[in-house]
Amino acid sequence: MSSLPPLVAGRYRPLRVLGKGGMGVVYVVEHVHTGEQLALKVLSAQAVGSTTAVERFKREARVPAQIKSEHVVRVTDADVVPELGALFLVMELLEGSDLDRLSDGTPRAPERVLSWFRQLARGLDKAHRMGIVHRDLKPENLFLTHREDGSDWIKILDFGIAKFVADGGAEGRATETGNVVGTPRYMAPEQATGEVSRIGPAVDVWALGMIAFRLLGGRDYWTAPTIAQLIHQIVYEPLAPPSARGVDLGPAFDAWFARSCARDPADRWPSVGEQVEALAQAVLGVEPQLAPSAIERIGVETTLAVTPGERSAPPVDAIRANATGSLAGAASAAVDVRRRGRGTPLLLGVLTVLVLGVGVWFGSRAAGPATDLARTASGPAQSPTAPIAPSEEVRTPEPSASAITEPPDAGSDAGPRPKAKPRPAGDPLQEQF
Repeated sequence: MSSLPPLVAGRYRPLRVLGKGGMGVVYVVEHVHTGEQLALKVLSAQAVGSTTAVERFKREARVPAQIKSEHVVRVTDADVVPELGALFLVMELLEGSDLDRLSDGTPRAPERVLSWFRQLARGLDKAHRMGIVHRDLKPENLFLTHREDGSDWIKILDFGIAKFVADGGAEGRATETGNVVGTPRYMAPEQATGEVSRIGPAVDVWALGMIAFRLLGGRDYWTAPTIAQLIHQIVYEPLAPPSARGVDLGPAFDAWFARSCARDPADRWPSVGEQVEALAQAVLGVEPQLAPSAIERIGVETTLAVTPGERSAPPVDAIRANATGSLAGAASAAVDVRRRGRGTPLLLGVLTVLVLGVGVWFGSRAAGPATDLARTASGPAQSPTAPIAPSEEVRTPEPSASAITEPPDAGSDAGPRPKAKPRPAGDPLQEQF
């Protein structure tokens, strides 16, 4: 602790060194007034003399405060160490591990990776809407901590080289055209060639594609032994599908990866949120149409029942045997409604009409013999003036089979169908690139 005074800025007491990097040293400190433990990062003496390093350090302190996302590390203070004349910033102290340590050659479960990515998407999409691009996404800058209930929680670290799309001042001086900024293994082609004017949210989309390959496959996509060869591969060589690189998660994942890491930024996913949901469909095998055997799964996913014990299961066996086509159509419509955000009530109505219709259909078949008997017993109509003998029993004719209306087929146009919700317009910030 000799490099820091016993008390930094009159309020932070250094406890131990947490880590060291090229830009500086991170300490665990205690706020003397509140007792809270925090992480204090001090810019190294070598970096203090670099205008670019100082600008990046200041950006790392400012950007999280602007984004204000629960998935971006929280910076609480920034100042100068008077005794050293060095800049420092104070962040929340996170307990856990970065994703680089968790991707040590062992493929991670797709369900867990998707949970991380959905949180990551919320933070990144918010930053992108504000015109902020991270530019250095990699497993080391994604920190896995846990909430009080033990569930995973992702925090995005280090916005030090973030690009402000509308900032032509400090950003231009820090990253002039021709300078390569970022971590090469997760760097998009436009970064690798130093084309600052082409850098936008799509570079973060590219990086997430490479991170997904690493986490799901347990290995890096690139194999070049030197930086020069790596840059050549990124910019010029054809991108082989993951299945050709030993990570065979199916054709859908190959197609997802091809779009995530398309060399033309305009061909990549328009937002991280859409990218992540497409990944869920690719690796979890979610199909646009579900088979009859999946109807129970639809009910679980959309929480049709108030409690698990009160769920009324549809007659799956009967549906499979007699109404496969209608059920498939209704299931497809239900999934379409769910995906477009129309909500559970409309889905419940579709499934209820289907089950009632099938029940009436079975009832009409069972009523056939009894209806024929009723027709025979009723005989020809009697004259209105004919007397009724005292010994005769007055019977009310049973309804004929023709009085039972067949339910409309689920695929017919008998009832109103859910209207497709208009797709949202593209991200207005994305149109700038």
